[in-house]
Amino acid sequence: MSQEVNSSLYASSNALSLHELARNMQIVSGPLEDEHPLNVALLMFSKHPEKYFRYARLEVVFIPDSSGNNMIEKTFTGPIQNQLKDALHYLQLQLIQEKTIKMPNQAEAVRIVNYPFEAIE
Repeated sequence: MSQEVNSSLYASSNALSLHELARNMQIVSGPLEDEHPLNVALLMFSKHPEKYFRYARLEVVFIPDSSGNNMIEKTFTGPIQNQLKDALHYLQLQLIQEKTIKMPNQAEAVRIVNYPFEAIE
């Protein structure tokens, strides 16, 4: 198990059973004889949350012109925190273009960032 957040449960997590850990994390509910996972548990800890929630995915769509042609679509699935990380990483690498140009007769280079999206006001 890896620690991604500063949780006090991390230190004792190896000594706890899965049931005790889930109870301490408050991601299960109900009496012991009818215990069930909460929605947050299914979204964060299921490899395929779309099995439980039909559209539990992120979709990034880039529409370069008003005709709708040449659209770029990318779908992200899996645990919700992975979807968010993957979608942000994709946007950073694929859609935000940055270059640095050294201009003649100038001491400093010019940094150009091209966002292919129009500004939303």
